[in-house]
Amino acid sequence: TQSISSPFFVSDEANNIHAFWVQSPSSVYDESNASIYYARWNGRRWLFDVSILGGLGGLPTQLSAEMDADGRMFLTWVDANNGDLLFSWAYADKANVPTEWLTPQRLPSLSQWTSAPDILVDATGKLVVVYAVPLNDARGVYIVESSDSGQNWSLPIKVFDAVSEDWSMVDNPEIALDAG
Repeated sequence: TQSISSPFFVSDEANNIHAFWVQSPSSVYDESNASIYYARWNGRRWLFDVSILGGLGGLPTQLSAEMDADGRMFLTWVDANNGDLLFSWAYADKANVPTEWLTPQRLPSLSQWTSAPDILVDATGKLVVVYAVPLNDARGVYIVESSDSGQNWSLPIKVFDAVSEDWSMVDNPEIALDAG
C-alpha cells in the first residue's frame, strides 16, 4: 500500500498544470523509499504520473515549485527525517524525465530544522526561497537567493526574528512579488 502526501500544483503560460506529490510506502520503516512524483494536465487529460526524484534517503515533505520565463521548473522541499531544505530543477517540457532533474542539493540554513519553503522567480530570473525555522533559538523566517538558476546560493538572511518578537513559534511563510 502506498501513501500520497504533499501535493503541489503550478501552472504555466500555456495553461498546463504541473502536479508534484510524494508517494511512499505506508510502512514507517521504509520511508527512505519515498519518491517525488510528477504529472502534467494539458487541459484534456493527465500526462505522465512518473517518479522523478527517488532514492532520496529521506522523506520529502512540504513541496513548493515555480517556473521561470525560460521554462525551467524549480522545486524545493524539506527532508522530514533531518529537516534539510533541498532544491532541484528541470526544464518543464522534460519534467517527466527523471534524468533531466538536477541532483538534489541542500540549501543553506542556520538550522537543521527548516519548514514550509516557498519559492519564487523575479523578473530578472533571481530565485528566492523563503522558509521558517519554527522553533528554538534560531526561530524566524529566512530567505536564500540565487542569481544563477540555483548553482550558487546566498547565505541565509533572517527577515523575521521570532525570538526578538517574543513569538513561541513561526511557520508557513509565503513570498510574493508586487508590481514595484
